[in-house]
Amino acid sequence: MQRGNERANPAVRGKMVVNLANIHGGAERLGRPRVPTNESDDDAPPPSPSRARASASASLVPARCGVVEHVRRRALVWPDRGPSARFAQWIATGLPARVLCHLADHMPVLRSDVRDVVYLNWLVPSARARPYLPPPLTLHELGDAPSWTAVTVLTYRHGGFGPAFLGPVRRLLPSPWQSNWRLYLAPEEGHPSQDAVYFLTNALSSSLYVLGSRLFSDGLPAHRAAVLRHESIDGVWTTTIDPGSGSGPDLSSEVRVDLTSPPGDLPEPFGEQFASAHEAVAYLVSQSRALNLHRWNGRVRESRIHVPIDPARVRAAEVLRVESHWLSPLVEGCPCFAFYVPALCFEALGETDR
Repeated sequence: MQRGNERANPAVRGKMVVNLANIHGGAERLGRPRVPTNESDDDAPPPSPSRARASASASLVPARCGVVEHVRRRALVWPDRGPSARFAQWIATGLPARVLCHLADHMPVLRSDVRDVVYLNWLVPSARARPYLPPPLTLHELGDAPSWTAVTVLTYRHGGFGPAFLGPVRRLLPSPWQSNWRLYLAPEEGHPSQDAVYFLTNALSSSLYVLGSRLFSDGLPAHRAAVLRHESIDGVWTTTIDPGSGSGPDLSSEVRVDLTSPPGDLPEPFGEQFASAHEAVAYLVSQSRALNLHRWNGRVRESRIHVPIDPARVRAAEVLRVESHWLSPLVEGCPCFAFYVPALCFEALGETDR
């Protein structure tokens, strides 16, 4: 079996500070990402910057500058254009965000009783994923050349998401749906195992929580979905994410969950990189940090999380259908490995600059 190995790019090793102030302002005004293309060759020319409907263009095809694409991917456009939406977008991207983002270092621990987590996972060619990652962050790559890297979309329902100090009262808080889209990062000095991810994008069903994320967190580039449904009928979990005219990702998937069995056979190339489904699941769920770039100063921002998932409690899932304009350039032609986590207690422990 081939084991994972990291391929740090010497050009981006060490600490790197990028001034994003001017880029960020332009990206926030631009809002809508570029039209997707099926080109996955790392040597392909940058895609056209022309605008299109966000529901058909929510995918970003990375250009040569990962920092610019990172900022464009964070750009927030609300899925409607009413006065309240314009006001919310101004709060999330304007002066209030610049002022309140400094409070992120002092936020209390947030807790949520998460349930019904559906993981969709792909191993994609590393060359296809590298341009999505801003320097100095580095992908964790598996296998020898050509190497692979993991992409995961996990969608779930929160349970009383809010400050842990509220105790039982926290359960009276809202319980929105959320979908996290992420890449896996190479181990760093002082962290011998792969324990960090980079969020490509995120979608939430609640305007309140999108605003909270945008104001007080740099680790989670949250977008307001026009529609976000995650429901089970006769054991089949159907997930629908529609950005409408907003900037979020899109997804339509159906997954049949078997609550009596752990994950079994692995599709290739998972079977080449992991000895068993148990080992693959442990790799995909064992993260304690999320790294991103600070929206204003470009420094690496570390968000600490606690997500205790016992791989033995994970249940098998069969992928019936997955469709996404956003994901297509990244995962096209790669088989999807899915599994289901019934429940867990999630904690956001805070953020700091690196």
